[in-house]
Amino acid sequence: MTRFKLGLIIATVLVTFVFLVIAWTVKRPGSSGNATIPEPVSYAKPSPDGRFVLVAFGEPDVEAKLTDAMLKASATSVRSTYAKPGLYRSGETAAPIFELSGYAPDDSVFVSADGRHVVRVEGEWWKTKAYPAGKRLSAEREAEQLQAPALSWYADGVLAGQWKLNELIDRPGELPHSPDHILWPAGAVLNASTNQFHLFTQDSNKITLDLTTGVLSKSKTGLGNPIAQWTIGIAIGLTLLLAAAVGWWAWRTRKTVNAASRATKDSASPEAETRRTAVP
Repeated sequence: MTRFKLGLIIATVLVTFVFLVIAWTVKRPGSSGNATIPEPVSYAKPSPDGRFVLVAFGEPDVEAKLTDAMLKASATSVRSTYAKPGLYRSGETAAPIFELSGYAPDDSVFVSADGRHVVRVEGEWWKTKAYPAGKRLSAEREAEQLQAPALSWYADGVLAGQWKLNELIDRPGELPHSPDHILWPAGAVLNASTNQFHLFTQDSNKITLDLTTGVLSKSKTGLGNPIAQWTIGIAIGLTLLLAAAVGWWAWRTRKTVNAASRATKDSASPEAETRRTAVP
């Protein structure tokens, strides 16, 4: 393998590596690929330390039509065990510490370690999150969902704070749509040790809610973060410069080798030998 070919291979590998890093950086949580549209089903979700249980009741008509035997048995057990939807102390089922109306899937509701605070990601986007569509919602439906509650914070069972979707996002035009909903969330997590809830959006926002104070802050993450943009830009620039330097070095090396090869061939040619013997 010549040095020129080796240089081209190295340059190609470097450029490919950079673009793979960029693709991995901007990758966001996508659809789950579920075969069916989920519906509200009763569940009991324990808190991180198991001291509390958050109970939510689904829709009786939906649960009556469930074909999954295990899911149907679980929903029936929850309804027969707990008196009302709300937050319970573990092992107590007769009366909740506080009731909690409304519904969200168990991965969209979070309980603080002390059992005083509940955070819920609102909306019905979870029903069609596995079905992103190429066609967007009408302007009227999009505006309606942008004005709807998207995040609720409860303290001791009382709604202490609520934020609309247009308060959590910056670029609604970048959000994917399903046939029925704006698909805006990109994951959420509750840090039980710090009592901070983090919510990520599809337009690269990171929402942080302090459950102790109720203060909500917003910052950019991924490629939305200016630092990340500068870092990736510099990395691309350096990689391209390195690739150009390797290519130039390989070209110069090949040129030198070819020149030396031609000189050797010329010196060994019959014409050169004739010239040497003709010199007195």
